[in-house]
Amino acid sequence: MSLRERVLEAAGGRRWATLRHFTGHLMLNGSLVEPLARGQSLKEIVAEGNLVRRSIRISGFSEGGAWGFSPEFVTIQRHDGAFVGAGRAAAPRVFESPKDEPEMVYLCGLSIWNCMTAPAGLLGLGAQTEELGAWSEHGETWERMKVTAPEGALAYSREAVMYFGEDGLIRRTDFDVQCGQLLRLTDYASAHQAFSGVTMPTLHRIVSREAPDGGRHSPPLLDMEVFDAVFD
Repeated sequence: MSLRERVLEAAGGRRWATLRHFTGHLMLNGSLVEPLARGQSLKEIVAEGNLVRRSIRISGFSEGGAWGFSPEFVTIQRHDGAFVGAGRAAAPRVFESPKDEPEMVYLCGLSIWNCMTAPAGLLGLGAQTEELGAWSEHGETWERMKVTAPEGALAYSREAVMYFGEDGLIRRTDFDVQCGQLLRLTDYASAHQAFSGVTMPTLHRIVSREAPDGGRHSPPLLDMEVFDAVFD
């Protein structure tokens, strides 16, 4: 069995092909979202995702209202029911510091999508993979795989290097994002749990690989924790 096959099997295998929706209770934190939170708590939010339409509704803010995310469009519903919409280019530019609330909605939506679908979202139909061999880090040995996701995949970057433990579960993803300058980033994933027949990491920490310690113990650009999830 190839590494890709073992990884998909560990994440839930064919179960992913039957899923249409998810609901996650989660927290977002980190330097990328803090400047624009404007008092809206992102510590206990609800994300309702449609895996077919590739959209997410995010609610549970301290000020009420809701956010909507899709690849090309975001919506903001105020607590009084008023709506604001903003179009987005299809290609994500998510790690440029968000300049306004629609930018932050896009960043949060894309981050939640990647968290809730990892690693199956990058390894779907049309993805190209290459096994790169073993990697040792902090007393563990992980297997590496280079992934080129298909055009249109909802991902921070179409190319990434993913690291997996002996159990086939994802531990780390390295990817680069070009937004004025090249940002070399790492997403550490941990605390895997099974929900509704699929297994996913419930903790994500995105850091800069250019930090002196490789970023693992540096202040995070983005932290995400999933408290509970349901897939159907």
